[in-house]
Amino acid sequence: MTQNLLILGASGFLGTHLVATCRREGRPFLAARRKGASAGIAADIPHAEVDLFDEGNWAQLIASHRINAIINLAASGVAPTDRDPLTMQRVNVDLPATLARAAAGHAILVNAGSCSEYAPPASGEPIDEDAPLETGKLYGSSKAAGGLMSMATATALDVPMRHLRFFNIFGPGEAAHRLLPSLLTAEREGTRAALSSGAQIRDFIHVDDAVSAILRAAERLGSGIASGAAALNVCSGVGTSVRTFAETAARTLGLPAEYLGFGDIPMRPDDIPYLVGDPTRMRSDLDWEPAFNSASGITASIIAMSGAHRLEERT
Repeated sequence: MTQNLLILGASGFLGTHLVATCRREGRPFLAARRKGASAGIAADIPHAEVDLFDEGNWAQLIASHRINAIINLAASGVAPTDRDPLTMQRVNVDLPATLARAAAGHAILVNAGSCSEYAPPASGEPIDEDAPLETGKLYGSSKAAGGLMSMATATALDVPMRHLRFFNIFGPGEAAHRLLPSLLTAEREGTRAALSSGAQIRDFIHVDDAVSAILRAAERLGSGIASGAAALNVCSGVGTSVRTFAETAARTLGLPAEYLGFGDIPMRPDDIPYLVGDPTRMRSDLDWEPAFNSASGITASIIAMSGAHRLEERT
C-alpha cells in the first residue's frame, strides 16, 4: 500500500532531510505549515496551512488528502533560547496526543522523541527504553510527557505508533552553534573553535540514518509487520567522546590541533557525562540499524557541507 505521508516540522533540521528523501524517492507527502507562520517551508514543496491544535482541522486534512501516515517532527525547545513552558507544553505534549486522536481509524503515527527525555543515568552503561525519564528540565520533561501521552492515546484508540527517541543527530543543516558547523567555521575563517573539555560521551547518529529509521518505522507500521504503540531508542549503542568526534572532524578537514580550543568554555553544570542508548529493541522492532558510524558520518557530512573538491585539495 502506498503511504501518503503528512509531515509536521518539515522546515526543521531533520524535516528538511526527510522531505528531500521523499522527493528523491518519489514518496507522496504533504507538509503541514502552521497558520500564520512567516517562514519555513519552501513554496515548491506540497504543503497545507493548519491550525496545530484544531482537531477538526486535522480530520479534514487527513480525509481530503487521504493521509495514512503521520510523521511528527515538530518540537519546541530544541534551541537553548526557546524555553517558554506553555509553548513547550502545547507543541511537545498536547500536539502528539492530538495527532494520535486524529489518526484513529485513518493513519499510523511516527512521533519524534529525544534522548533528552531520559534522566541522567546513574552508571556508564547504555540506557534502554525503561530507564527513568527526565522530570526537572523543561525540554526533556515535555518531550517525555508528550511521548507517554501520545502512546497511551494511541493504545486506547488502536493507532499503530512508534515514538522514536533519537540520540545525538548530526549532519548537514545543523544549527551554526553545533559542534561540526563550528569546526567548519574555524577551518574556513582560520580561527580557534571554543570547545568544552570534550569529556562527554555521546551516541552520535547521522541525519540520513535518522530519516531512514523514520521511514522504516512508518513502512512496518503501515504494512502491519509492526503494531501497537511503543518507544524506541534510535541510536548506535556506541559511545564516542565529544573530544574524539572533534578530533576526527579536524583530521578530515585538515584543521590543525591548535584550532581545537578544548577547555576554552566550561562544562555546563547540568551536562550529562555519559549518554548512550541501548539499540536492542530498535534492532528487533525495525529490523534495522544505522548505516554510518561516527567516523563515516563525519566524512559524509563534511563532504556535503564543505564540498568534496575542498577535501581533495587537502589530501
